[in-house]
Amino acid sequence: MELAENWQDIPCQNDHAAFDPEKIVVTMLSQGLDVNMMSLPNDGVIFLDNNAKLGRKGEFQCEKRAKPEDAFFIGGTTYLNYYDPANWESRSKSTRPRLHAQLVPGSQDKAVFKKPKPVQVQINQVVKVGQLFFGGVVSL
Repeated sequence: MELAENWQDIPCQNDHAAFDPEKIVVTMLSQGLDVNMMSLPNDGVIFLDNNAKLGRKGEFQCEKRAKPEDAFFIGGTTYLNYYDPANWESRSKSTRPRLHAQLVPGSQDKAVFKKPKPVQVQINQVVKVGQLFFGGVVSL
């Protein structure tokens, strides 16, 4: 949420943070956020990092204005296709050619999402992986 490109206008301290109610939002707050009011979307997820503090001014926020203004969250949603080998990095030492299906984590593999930030992955069927790591932590 702290990135300037996620906002039409960055919310200052005590402003109104507004999300489009019809847009699916997946974002993360990793520091303070001090707003007078927050209009949440109908669907989505706002992950709160261990350092998230609602009611405390974030480093990205400007000082309190004389009169609160509306700040509109416009952050884009990126869907990564689970089955696209370009979205995965292989740690295999093999130099043999591999099929596309072998470049995507399967039931014997570790699936690793390196950065602890929200991500939406498009999966249109059940996926089984050996282990799932999210930001260095075993998730499943």
